[in-house]
Amino acid sequence: MQCKHAGYESGDPFGLYEASLSFLSGDKRSLPVLGDAGTGKTQFALQLTARLLEEDDKVLPIYIRLSSPVIQSLQSGLLEDVLTKQYFLTPEEAGRILQLGQTEQQFCFIIDAVDEFLNKHRDDLQARDIARVNNLYGMFTHGKCIFMCRTKVPGLHHSDLLTVFTPNTPHCNLAPELRAESLLLQPFNDDAKNTFIRLYIENRLYKQATPDVIENYRARIRDISFLDNIISKPIMLKMTMRVLRYLEAFYAQRPNETRKEADVRLSLIHI
Repeated sequence: MQCKHAGYESGDPFGLYEASLSFLSGDKRSLPVLGDAGTGKTQFALQLTARLLEEDDKVLPIYIRLSSPVIQSLQSGLLEDVLTKQYFLTPEEAGRILQLGQTEQQFCFIIDAVDEFLNKHRDDLQARDIARVNNLYGMFTHGKCIFMCRTKVPGLHHSDLLTVFTPNTPHCNLAPELRAESLLLQPFNDDAKNTFIRLYIENRLYKQATPDVIENYRARIRDISFLDNIISKPIMLKMTMRVLRYLEAFYAQRPNETRKEADVRLSLIHI
């Protein structure tokens, strides 16, 4: 299992895109990307889809969010509906793409929100049509899947999650060692926080991010109780960088207020 950070919207500061390209060029057919809420799974999925469309002529990415109505088409095995309803292609265009996928085109199905779907139907795991996701391996000669899922799904054992990530169709007889590898998205440590802040300053504020400037931001964040811990999740750090001065002003008006981490998190989201 590789451990990575996610959360930045451009470039590849934490090596996620490089890890994805390594997977796509290898023999394995499935890549579970696991992480807690807020570690950047969906952002990474969308960024990866867009970047592959722009930069890689060999791989055609198809993003599917299992918690959306599109899943009804996927469960029926009608991938044409995914292409027409989600990507607004004509039936003829969708048909041509699917024909290519059965011969020369490498498809990468980027499957998001696996945990939301599993949690919704956790009492019916064995009979669930989610197993039909694995048909994507057998339908296409060069098909691969990247799954986005929380590290833990209440009520489900890790071995149950692996059934979603394992190609097991009659058309896909892979040795066990080729069936699945995993990528774990971790919360930000101090180095990752500094990297994110530096890139945010340079690419969003168009300023020079010297070590002193980065430390100034870190000090301002630490001055607000619990905030440094909250920004361990990439999405919360992004929000903090956007509204830090407003959050400082909010708490400057309440210097003696007793607060909990949950209060600070709600204030950040509200602002």
